[in-house]
Amino acid sequence: MWFQIIKTFWVLVLIYGWQVSSAHWLPQADSIWIRALIDSSELFHNRDRSRSIAYASRAIDDSERVNQELLKGWAQHHLGRNYIGTDSVDLAATLFNKADTIASQYSDDKLSAAIANSRGILAKNAGDLDDAMALFILGLKKYESIDDELGIASVCINIGVIYDHQGDLKNAKIFFERALQSAQKADNALYEGKAWHSLAIIACNTGDLQGGLRQFKASLSRFQQAQNGWDIINTLNNLGYAYKMLGNLDSALIYSDMAIQEAQEMQNPELEMRTLTTKGNLLEESGQLDQAERILTDALSKTKELNMRTWEERTLGYLAKLKEKQGDYVAALSYFKQYTNLRDSLKNETTQDHISELQVQYETEKKENELKQAKLNIQKAETKKLWWILIALGLFLSAGFFILYFRQRLKANRRITQQQKALMEHQIAELENTQSILSLNAMIGGQEAERKRIAKNLHDGVSSMLSTLNLHLIALQDQSLRDERSQLLQKTQKLLDQTAQEVRRIAHDMMPGSLSKLGLVPSLHELKEDIEGVSDLHINLQSIDMNLRLDEDLEVMIFRTVQELVNNITKHAEAKNVLIELSRQGDQINLTVEDDGKGFEYQSTDGRGMGLRSIRSRIDHYGGHFDLHSQKGRGTSISIMVPISKLHHPNAVLGP
Repeated sequence: MWFQIIKTFWVLVLIYGWQVSSAHWLPQADSIWIRALIDSSELFHNRDRSRSIAYASRAIDDSERVNQELLKGWAQHHLGRNYIGTDSVDLAATLFNKADTIASQYSDDKLSAAIANSRGILAKNAGDLDDAMALFILGLKKYESIDDELGIASVCINIGVIYDHQGDLKNAKIFFERALQSAQKADNALYEGKAWHSLAIIACNTGDLQGGLRQFKASLSRFQQAQNGWDIINTLNNLGYAYKMLGNLDSALIYSDMAIQEAQEMQNPELEMRTLTTKGNLLEESGQLDQAERILTDALSKTKELNMRTWEERTLGYLAKLKEKQGDYVAALSYFKQYTNLRDSLKNETTQDHISELQVQYETEKKENELKQAKLNIQKAETKKLWWILIALGLFLSAGFFILYFRQRLKANRRITQQQKALMEHQIAELENTQSILSLNAMIGGQEAERKRIAKNLHDGVSSMLSTLNLHLIALQDQSLRDERSQLLQKTQKLLDQTAQEVRRIAHDMMPGSLSKLGLVPSLHELKEDIEGVSDLHINLQSIDMNLRLDEDLEVMIFRTVQELVNNITKHAEAKNVLIELSRQGDQINLTVEDDGKGFEYQSTDGRGMGLRSIRSRIDHYGGHFDLHSQKGRGTSISIMVPISKLHHPNAVLGP
């Protein structure tokens, strides 16, 4: 027995020594530092490309310094992504090849999936859609194998774009919707915004401009939450085009100006030029040629001032087209000549830059090989030294092992006993929690049942009795000959009518009869008519895919929630219009309530605070999600998602 223990110990020492000598052990601080550089490169990818490149390059250098190959592969991938869409696509492909070699060596499926996704983007940009689709599908399968919802969202958006380019809008929408679901599961505002943005483009291309506007606004909200300036600007520009397609040029120009302001605040000249030329094109297509000329002329002077030659070339092309449209063919020819001359000059510069990059790449690889050889020699010397240290350490530990063995065995027995005790306590606590949940569900069900019983008694008992008494009083009035008594009886009759109506109203408020008979949607329409009948509020109620009945408790909860939200709006919001949108998407119910009232700061709510907290608690109890956005002067938007536990009436139809 003792021989086996000592033999096992020395085997462990040998394995440890081999791992240290072959895996290039990395101090924890260096690993954290390199990961922070890679995360910073990702953060600035769509904000400041030069900073993103600098962080990724630094991460590559530091990972080489401490011999951390896997982190080096991630850094190479992030650096390559920054060259997609530039004149350095060959350098991007080279970096992806190096990173893929490392990913295969370490069997890192996540890195392999990310590289397949990036290579697919390169192929798509080159016009090879078949290769791009094959790479995206490969990336999707790898992300699915590791349940990476964020990666699934990213690659599904790219697959949807391919289908969109091929004119297959049905499949494009399917993948965009899947990307939205995965982004929501990953709670990632950036990719949720990208999915909404893609769905908005599909809606606009199929003629659903109003739906496209709503989805563009949803994407804008998510991009603002993610603080992603490039996507915010792109969405603002698209909102401008959507409003232009609706014939609302004023709104289109407002969103275009917002995009320009956002680009200026970001201090990003490239984005500012993009927004200026977008506004110029909007004005040109709307026939406002003089204003378009002023915008594009201003953009041209800025490109020359900032030496942005690529954007100078584009702006010259826009101005040549504009002048031709104005009938000023002399100016159009002048701009066109400047455009062609600058284009030829940029092509020559691109060729020279490419040659220089290849030379730098060759020299860099040569130096990397020399550096690797030097590091290998140092590593061999350090490994030899390490072996002697391990042997000495092993002899010392072997001597102390026999002393520690019995003490460790005793401690292990005690630890097992404590773990068993803790496990039993944990199981007891879980049973208690389960019982508490069952009790809470029973209590809620009992409360709703009691409300139904009271409503039925008020309606069938008290109301009927009051009506009968009213008939008796009418009969008594007919037999009376005294004017004063007759007047008193008339007043009594009127008061009894009002009392009966009030009893019916209370019964309806506690449990609308239509809710149990007809379902949720007809009850909401009835609530809408009641509120519009007693107030100036206009309610737009929409239901999507709500043809099947839900669980009764769930219908009651949703009805109570809408009722309380609309009551809050009538009491506090000073709104004119309310939008209520109820839809079923897969295995969940989505509820949106928006108003155009005065809005409020959620942290400083008045009488609404307790009601909103009650609603949030109710949604949490059903495992749902509650999201509120409000700003003073801009109304309030509340979004609620509740999972569907079961269908109560599988064949029942809910109505319009």
